[in-house]
Amino acid sequence: MVYLSISHMSYNVDITGPAKDFGESLSPKTTKDFYRGDDSMKTTNFNDLLAENLKDEDVKKEYDALEEEFEVSKKIIHLRINAGMTQKELARRAHTSQAAISRLESGTYRNVSLAFLRRVGAVFGVKPHIDFQP
Repeated sequence: MVYLSISHMSYNVDITGPAKDFGESLSPKTTKDFYRGDDSMKTTNFNDLLAENLKDEDVKKEYDALEEEFEVSKKIIHLRINAGMTQKELARRAHTSQAAISRLESGTYRNVSLAFLRRVGAVFGVKPHIDFQP
């Protein structure tokens, strides 16, 4: 069963059963009904999922190797959320695009300049601090 949401209407689409006329395989429900009914989706807490995955030594090793890369992301997200800003609002105030803020927060922005971090930090009244450790 696949869940498809279009605007305020939701459809359950059976793609595993026998071939049917497309119209017969759809049963409309409102999103509100979907999340309260028997078909409710199971959610997983990120911290619980992370803790479970970190039990695997290989996963933990890779996670620890990437920790520094994600540290800046976590701090920017924390500052933005505490300021009650969206990515779009932060981008406007930092004179950049929402996509650039999204890349920065994703932890995959490989070529972040110090000037860019200063502009983002200035929005929150903070400055980036770089430290080299042995």
